[in-house]
Amino acid sequence: MRWAYLYARSRRLPTAVAVTVAVPAITWALCLAFGSNRIIPDKLTALTALLMGAALTPTLAAPDEGLEATGSVRWPLRRAGHLLLAAALVVAVPLAAWPTGARFAPLWLVARDGVGLLGLCALAAVLFGAGRAWIPPLVWTLSAVTVAEPSTEPARQAVGWMVRQPAGATSTAVAAALAVAGLAAYAIFGCPRRASPEHHG
Repeated sequence: MRWAYLYARSRRLPTAVAVTVAVPAITWALCLAFGSNRIIPDKLTALTALLMGAALTPTLAAPDEGLEATGSVRWPLRRAGHLLLAAALVVAVPLAAWPTGARFAPLWLVARDGVGLLGLCALAAVLFGAGRAWIPPLVWTLSAVTVAEPSTEPARQAVGWMVRQPAGATSTAVAAALAVAGLAAYAIFGCPRRASPEHHG
């Protein structure tokens, strides 16, 4: 249990979880108070999933990746567990609003956007580091929300996969591919190694 406590503290999990819970709660409260439609819009669901994933992305990296890698721990298994728990949180928290007056719906949209965008965040963390991992998901999501138009073309559906409804084979495949690729890459490689600031003094 002490290991879990130290792990959570070193990864700044309490703060990240609090923000992850607060983001959909604020979205839900605003829609409940001011929205005429009690079903939260698709684009707002995608943006909420993006912000939740971005809040959890910093927890994917340790303060000192080099020092952590020297420990006799099965890090691929731990990393996979970390990301799977994060995915469960990203999906479960919005679904908690289901019995209320305003809710994220349909259920498959919440799950698809949550795991797909978190997988994209994890993949970006492996490639660019946790500190910059929010940039590719942000650019992609904003492009889909502001630019992408409904289309039957697979390429357009792939670009705007997080705002496509009803569920299509292309948008579902892109989300699944990002989720699997992010999980595999992060579990195997982790984030780029960097020493903590005090080690450079």
